Amino acid sequence: MNKDAGCEVSKVRRMERRRQCFVGRCPDLFDGGVHGRDEAKVYMRLCAVSGKFVVRVEPSVHRRLVLKAKAEGESLNTFASKALRRA
Repeated sequence: MNKDAGCEVSKVRRMERRRQCFVGRCPDLFDGGVHGRDEAKVYMRLCAVSGKFVVRVEPSVHRRLVLKAKAEGESLNTFASKALRRA
């Protein structure tokens, strides 16, 4: 079993097919999981992140962030990325 940031890959026996497979889960990051016969591929799929996510905030918070980003001469994305890196 491999573990990284709350993620784990373990070998299980799938009863419906009588075959073994690897199942990866990362409950700290998302629900569900991935599975397959190759442990390394399952782990890579499990750990793959795109660097993109959506955050929903109140319109007043959005407006305030846009104004702060503009005052810094940055896009909202750059401003938010910098703030998240500091978190």
